[in-house]
Amino acid sequence: MEDVGLARETAKSNAGGQDVAPAQPGGKLGAMPGLTPFLLRADQAAALCGTSTRTWRGWDAAGKIPRPVRIGRKTFWRPEELRAWAAAGCPDREIWESLQ
Repeated sequence: MEDVGLARETAKSNAGGQDVAPAQPGGKLGAMPGLTPFLLRADQAAALCGTSTRTWRGWDAAGKIPRPVRIGRKTFWRPEELRAWAAAGCPDREIWESLQ
């Protein structure tokens, strides 16, 4: 546990005193409290919409959810678009795109 505390203190001092999440094993940064992501992975988008990742991917393949943003080989969804899509009654992708 000392390593985690040390990592947090080091990250805090490197960030000018602001509290930041320490790096996770594998070199990935942990979630930063208070920040809302601009883009969501499939598992995050599925959780936001209250379903499983497997169902979410099925809906994507069937064209039932908004079109994702692709960056290289990565697939993301915009949280604000998912909220607007849900507020519109969760129409199929084709209808959703015609409404935009």
